[in-house]
Amino acid sequence: MFKRIWLLLFTVFLLQSELSALTVTSLNIRWYGMGGDLGGQPEDETRDESLRDFLFNHLPHSDVFVFQEITNLEMLQEALFELNCQSYTPQIKPHQHVVICTQPYISQEAKANYDIQLERPRLRPALVSNLDLGVQVIGLHLKAGPRSWRTRQNQIEALTKTTRFLEKSIVIGDYNSYRKDVTGANEDDAQIFQQILGKKSFKDQTPNSPTYVSSANRIFDRVWTKGLKVQEAKVYGPCKQDSVQFPYSESDRYVQKISDHCAVQIKLFD
Repeated sequence: MFKRIWLLLFTVFLLQSELSALTVTSLNIRWYGMGGDLGGQPEDETRDESLRDFLFNHLPHSDVFVFQEITNLEMLQEALFELNCQSYTPQIKPHQHVVICTQPYISQEAKANYDIQLERPRLRPALVSNLDLGVQVIGLHLKAGPRSWRTRQNQIEALTKTTRFLEKSIVIGDYNSYRKDVTGANEDDAQIFQQILGKKSFKDQTPNSPTYVSSANRIFDRVWTKGLKVQEAKVYGPCKQDSVQFPYSESDRYVQKISDHCAVQIKLFD
């Protein structure tokens, strides 16, 4: 009995000692809970085994996961039973939730910011999670589509005006961002976001790699940080050559088994 208690205490000590560094991973799992399709049903969802394999065996260890397009929260929590996941109650269903999951050695208090819906209930709110480490993780899934660049701009502006940011904060997720030659705006979406978030002392830490599995060079998934030192930020999946091993290095199989988005992971230091 004493040996078991000692081992448990030692394990907790090791976990806490590693928290001077924090790793956060973001992944849009296309229509999770409906088999990856808007017209799907819960029984069509067959990706759990491959999703667990990808997240826990093919990616570097992550302390926090930020997911988008989750339509079935209970199914996700059951599939990732080791993690503690939090989200919110949507105004309209079906809804693509933003979900933040933490390892058991990290506690979080998550609350939705509905202001970034701009009084349009089909848009996704931001999920603001304050970790017990004194770090704030904000998960986003902005409006999709090239023509919606002004909506995305308004969403980021609403976020900065209505969120009480902590000194150490991360804003990460699916920004659905495009270049100006696609949107017709005067600037790229990323430049617009930087102008707004920069006023709150955020810096763009997005890896220079596509994050969407297609022939186009699309960086949809992005990350901004404030008050934290960045060790590295990387993209994992078929979007980035040699970032993962077979079978997740093959685009067709990855899209079938995981999603049409690759994972973005950032390692941070206090």
